[in-house]
Amino acid sequence: MGCIPADTALWSKSFFQTRVFDTPEITAAELEELAYRANLECNFIHNPTKVQGKYDTAIEIFKDILRAYPFHIIAYYCLRECYTLLGNEAEATATGMRMDELIRTDKRAHEMFVKYHDLMPDYRTGFGQTGRDDAAGRERSPS
Repeated sequence: MGCIPADTALWSKSFFQTRVFDTPEITAAELEELAYRANLECNFIHNPTKVQGKYDTAIEIFKDILRAYPFHIIAYYCLRECYTLLGNEAEATATGMRMDELIRTDKRAHEMFVKYHDLMPDYRTGFGQTGRDDAAGRERSPS
């Protein structure tokens, strides 16, 4: 029954967030992407601490993540949101400017922005820009 191969060697190569086999319903790559997107939505965009209004604590959580993953645009976005919700426009603006810089100069940040910009609907690079190069809608790439 099922579509997972009985080969136990296959399971020894698998880790918690990785899959090395496809199923008729979803490929291994699609499943990994689904799990990663769910992680972004649950632990960043809808982070329970942020949702509960504990913005100071959420800021510390996002800063910790950024110490380990300094390119993590979604963490920066959530950090900026917390500063805005606390009324700290100076820090929110500085964080937005840092995001703009990273999207322009860091390949990982740029790739994350291109792939997950839909999770950040109120963010536009360059404060008001659309993040697109032209009317055709091509994403900007880092220099």
